[in-house]
Amino acid sequence: MPSASHKPFEAHKGPVVIVDADIGDALHAEEVIAALYPSLPVQLLTFGEDLTAYLQGEDLYKDRSRYPYPCLIVLDLKQPKTDGFRVLHWIRGHPEHGGVPIVALCDEARMTEHGSLAYQLGACHVLPKPVQQRDIQHTFTYLKISF
Repeated sequence: MPSASHKPFEAHKGPVVIVDADIGDALHAEEVIAALYPSLPVQLLTFGEDLTAYLQGEDLYKDRSRYPYPCLIVLDLKQPKTDGFRVLHWIRGHPEHGGVPIVALCDEARMTEHGSLAYQLGACHVLPKPVQQRDIQHTFTYLKISF
């Protein structure tokens, strides 16, 4: 579980990157974030492979003016192909990307089991799907992210 004395994240101007294969859930998360932080850019990605390419600035994501490095990642753990756990494991093996806080999303019924593993793999926070405004607001406060 995360430490109660989580150090503040020094936010930069990058977007929140939401990674979710369920476009309805991704759009809902985007709307929730936009309602709380209207000036905060959001980038939607569909798969875990997209996130690793985005973080490395590869392929479609080479242009950092169009695809700036993220200030926060919201990652659904249940993904086709490369699931969120594998993505967290990949990030753990690439410490150059370890400074970006990751909020993992999972089904409420699996919060204990999946949340524990997500924390072990480096997630800063775990939220149930679909995200709620109060949870996002609490997460930004908890992680000491301000815009």
